[in-house]
Amino acid sequence: MRAHHRAAGLVAATLLAACGAAAPALVAGSRPSPAPSATPAPPTRAPLPATLWVLEASGGSRQIRVLDAASGSTRVLLPDGVLSFDGTRLYAVDEVRSSLMVLDPRTGTVLRSATIPPGFALPTDGAGRAAWGLSPDGSHLALVGADMGADGLRSVTHLLVLDTASLAVPATLTLQGDFLFGGMDRVGTSLLLLEHRMDTSGSSSYRVCHWDLAARTLAGVAPGDASLAGTPLSSVVTADGERQLTVFAFGTQGAFLQMLDLRTAASVRVDLPRTSDDESLQLLWSLARGGDGAVYVVNAATGDVAAVDARTGGLTRSRHLPAASPTTSARAPLGVLVAEAKRLVDRGAVVAPGGDVLFAIGEHGVDVIDTATLEQRGVLAPSMTFADLAVSAGGDRLYGVTAPDSTAPAAVAELDPRTGAVATVAGSTTPEAVLRAA
Repeated sequence: MRAHHRAAGLVAATLLAACGAAAPALVAGSRPSPAPSATPAPPTRAPLPATLWVLEASGGSRQIRVLDAASGSTRVLLPDGVLSFDGTRLYAVDEVRSSLMVLDPRTGTVLRSATIPPGFALPTDGAGRAAWGLSPDGSHLALVGADMGADGLRSVTHLLVLDTASLAVPATLTLQGDFLFGGMDRVGTSLLLLEHRMDTSGSSSYRVCHWDLAARTLAGVAPGDASLAGTPLSSVVTADGERQLTVFAFGTQGAFLQMLDLRTAASVRVDLPRTSDDESLQLLWSLARGGDGAVYVVNAATGDVAAVDARTGGLTRSRHLPAASPTTSARAPLGVLVAEAKRLVDRGAVVAPGGDVLFAIGEHGVDVIDTATLEQRGVLAPSMTFADLAVSAGGDRLYGVTAPDSTAPAAVAELDPRTGAVATVAGSTTPEAVLRAA
């Protein structure tokens, strides 16, 4: 069994087969492209006091750096892992010692540990970076592993489901073939898996499968609309933990939203608008869930935002935002993820704790959107380019990881939503995402 079994990541033109039901599409509007013009630099200031958990990557390895934002000093270094939803626990796998550790993310103290079979790791998100695997209520955690075939592909997939309170293993699963972790229901009683297939021409496809832990049965969900070809970007689970929404780019009709019932794997698909000829802007579609359970799908680069009905997957309200700031990136063919505009976005949208504001990464800057009206209040840091967002617990500060380019590496920036002031947070030279801000 090999040590890592990472999620698929951004692979253009994959096929995801699921049982699909049609839902109303978001009505596309026009978004004019303004003529290039100079954008004034935002005001700058020193960072305010805060604690940040920053995911870093260097040389193929990852760690979490706990930073004092004001001074840039490191409080503790943590292994790569998944934070509990309340931020009080970090689950990490020590693959050398074959153990699962539960750590205090403030101090790095190991609170508990348990031996696991060799070769297991945490699954990762759609971009293949941030770890995940917790059930929506935090009671169970999934780990994945794989045996490799002579052809270099995964021939056998292994999964463990652990109880996070006792670290006992109530369920194990071994499947012939290549499967990816796709989600878990609210209380950890069923799993969604993506079965990876490859035809004789080398084209990849994915089939949604549903694993019932109690009955120990695996069923492939009936194939649905073939237009579910696409690249998964970001996912959120509804407040009741019953449904998972995922936004995809590069479908046969462009970007789309898919909602899966985490108990039955029943699927609903909603087409998203194509308001730009630049196909790369599909990568900036994002999902965000507010504390009140409201879900939003947004692409600030194309100017589209909508509220999502978390029960049906339908779009209840939509609006077209004002024109985006000027773009300097050149177009490239569909699926070629090399241009500046084709940056990998970890978390492209977040909702302020009060639920009244949605922040969304645009092609440049961060759009500030009123959730009641879906109107744009303004754009923060319009001369900057971001790849990740996080909001402070009080909602008075926004943290973004800037997208690296040929002139500057990635960095952590602090944005003031009220004044637009920007501060650079020192201390992290290889940030990928701000996992939490407190």
